[in-house]
Amino acid sequence: TFGIVLTAHPTFGMTKKMMTDLATLASEEDDSGKKIKENQLKSIIKEIFKTEQRPEKKISLDFEHNLSTNALKNLQNSLRSFYSIILKVTKKLYPDNFHLIQPEILRLHTWVGYDVDGRGDIFWNNTFSKRLNVKIEQLKIYTKKLEKLCNIAKREKTKKLLNSIKRSFTQSISLNIKILECFSKEDFLSNISQFKNISNFMFDNKDKLITNLDNIFEKIEKIIIDEKNQMSKSNETLIDELVIFKIELRNFGLGLGRMQVRLNASQLNNAISKEIDLSGDPDDPSSKRTYLAALSKLIENVKPVKINFGSILEENMNARRYFMLIKQIFKYIDENQSIRFLIAECDYSLTVMTALYFSKLFDVDKKVDISPLFETEKGISTGHNVISTLLKNNLFRKYLQIRGKLSIQTGFSDAGRYLGQSAAVLSIENLQRKIADTLSKNNLSKVKLLIFNTHGESIGRGGHPTSLIDRLHYVNCNYTRKKLDDWGIDLIQEMSFQGGDGYQYFMNHNLSYAAITRIFEFCFEKYSRDTNDLLYESQDFGIEFVNTIKQFNTDIMDDPNYAALLNIFGSNLTHSTGSRSVKRHIDGSMKTLVYHPRQTRAIPQNSTLQQLGMLANSLGGIGKFLKKDHKRFDHYYKKSERFRRIMDIVKYAFAFSDIEVLKAYIDCFDPGMWLSWSTRTADSKRSENMKDVANLLEKFDVHWKLNKVYRQLHQEYMEVRNWVLGRKSRGRIAVGRGRVVEKEIRDELLLMHGIRVAIFHEIFLLSVRVPRFSDQAGTSREEIIAKLIRFDILDAVDTLRKIFPARKTKNSQGGFGENSNYLSETKIDYSNEEKNIFKQLEALHECAKRVSTGITHFISSVG
Repeated sequence: TFGIVLTAHPTFGMTKKMMTDLATLASEEDDSGKKIKENQLKSIIKEIFKTEQRPEKKISLDFEHNLSTNALKNLQNSLRSFYSIILKVTKKLYPDNFHLIQPEILRLHTWVGYDVDGRGDIFWNNTFSKRLNVKIEQLKIYTKKLEKLCNIAKREKTKKLLNSIKRSFTQSISLNIKILECFSKEDFLSNISQFKNISNFMFDNKDKLITNLDNIFEKIEKIIIDEKNQMSKSNETLIDELVIFKIELRNFGLGLGRMQVRLNASQLNNAISKEIDLSGDPDDPSSKRTYLAALSKLIENVKPVKINFGSILEENMNARRYFMLIKQIFKYIDENQSIRFLIAECDYSLTVMTALYFSKLFDVDKKVDISPLFETEKGISTGHNVISTLLKNNLFRKYLQIRGKLSIQTGFSDAGRYLGQSAAVLSIENLQRKIADTLSKNNLSKVKLLIFNTHGESIGRGGHPTSLIDRLHYVNCNYTRKKLDDWGIDLIQEMSFQGGDGYQYFMNHNLSYAAITRIFEFCFEKYSRDTNDLLYESQDFGIEFVNTIKQFNTDIMDDPNYAALLNIFGSNLTHSTGSRSVKRHIDGSMKTLVYHPRQTRAIPQNSTLQQLGMLANSLGGIGKFLKKDHKRFDHYYKKSERFRRIMDIVKYAFAFSDIEVLKAYIDCFDPGMWLSWSTRTADSKRSENMKDVANLLEKFDVHWKLNKVYRQLHQEYMEVRNWVLGRKSRGRIAVGRGRVVEKEIRDELLLMHGIRVAIFHEIFLLSVRVPRFSDQAGTSREEIIAKLIRFDILDAVDTLRKIFPARKTKNSQGGFGENSNYLSETKIDYSNEEKNIFKQLEALHECAKRVSTGITHFISSVG
């Protein structure tokens, strides 16, 4: 079984219409499968060129959810096409029993609206309403299908039965829409009277809501058998459609996608702290056994509690609240379909046991799969120990045996920046094998291993650029699959498609069908068990490679100079690409230029590196390793398929990196450069402005820090350049489908960087023209300028407009019996500043962001 998981990561870099148009261009067919004519294709291209290159404005969770449901519907449509082919082949092979077929090859999952890791803007009623919405949409699809079946049915008995099911679905849709509307209201949680009314309404109408499809499934099976007993050419189509409908009911259940809830480990640790007297690190060697023993005793003696929606409203702990919510979802939405409970940054077995305790406390443990996410440096290096501790616990073993599978999640995004992407992928596959080996050694080989590889579309977050097949092999390597076969462990694989970039694969039926076809090819391919990959035959090479890359990246992540680089060129360079907050709290003072990179998320950090023309977390450390032994490196690249696939990502990163581009951005902060320009500039006013910028940057005193990082990355870049191109070669190459990036494309990308550097220069020059003022509006001139040269333009300009308003002068001094010639500060008109500084800053800011979108298009991913 393979699973596709849609997430709401902030990679919504294009409008929905543009995504749809690109899908049409790629498939050259409309949704009905009709070939698009050449003039129509040209019209779409013209429309794209005329469209403003930016994401949707003010992206909300509702927008992301609607786009994800659109993708899920296209995926379901493509699966229907696949089921039709399976049925057609089965009828030829098994003409008497074809109706019994029930393929369950690919499952669809979503966590859009259910992922509350680090998000304070998603409340439990939002999660409930989003889950209810995908149920309603699924019921609407079933209702349309039943309408079609009623129309083609010939026998009255069949028509009557199908109409009966259809009426129950229609009634359920009506009732569920009423609930959805109520739960979606902004004042829902504060309006207690409304809250109680809808709770009572749900309780009173529970049987009509349809929370279980078993009865309907049985009715469809009986109709199929009844029709098959009367089989003729007249009802052959009906039987086929009924069989496909039965397959859909079993696979899709009561939702477009299966639910995956995600919380952070800290939320669970906080929720259990009082019960077990947890203080400090859950993994503290002096206390961790005591904590686990206390928690195990709680689990052993736990008695399930009864709850209602009021219980959720009164609960303060988010972890408890979400287990309560899961209980209510089973009651009122879908009582059959299991729910995955993902735990982000899960470094301790205590956290997993806490989730088990709450699942038992709220009586959902038989339908919830608890899944730790190993993504941090600690999690990836010790995740197998976490699992080993859990498997030694009889309570957890019993839970696993009931569920029939151990679920884990491995994260390539954070691991990619903590360890470096090429070290991360090898470390993750090594962790997966260690966990599988632990499972086998604990006599649990009959328990399946579910591995959810969560990664993004960018190379920095684990998305292989060459093809979807390469991407699948990159995160699910053959060697690991072979080892699991040897240990007799059944593997269930899942992979994420994150945000808008990920949904692009599923923006119409044909693209979705192509994607799932590649996935099926990967799942069913016959890999040779006799072929050994050289990378795994010599452990020394692989271990030294990982350690070298890891050392470089962990060192640079802790380097305050690298932090300064990422902070100065922060998320302000690009348009907002999602509803999830990426902006850090920054002190307003000029000196607040350093923070630890861990304080931001992987996507904005990767995005900053892309925009600076240096994909550091994919290149970093490779140069250092290359220095050791070029010949040995080349030998492994030629002989090892696995190593070659990993290094292809490095080549792609190199193709879109340029050390001189990074230098151009860094030199914007060089006081010496500005002084040199002031000397050579004929315009005296502009020359004075340049000297002012130089003086400003002397106070910032940050250029030397950026230069240290530049020199470090320069050495890495040159070693990779010498390997890719040879010491005498020039230019950049890309691996994408084995083709060289054309010179024209490289030149266009460099031109875009050049344009934006020029924009930055103008922003710096305008920033020193801000009029002097005494501290007011909670800020100072120094702090405003600090914001401007950190590219936080809109916030700075908004404050400046309050301090320097452009207004028509009003004379209110007459009629007071005596004359006055005093001009109040409030009567000064700052229209010139508005026109020549504030509006220009805004225009330059918008131009810079449009260039950023263009660079994103070249690299083909957000962050």
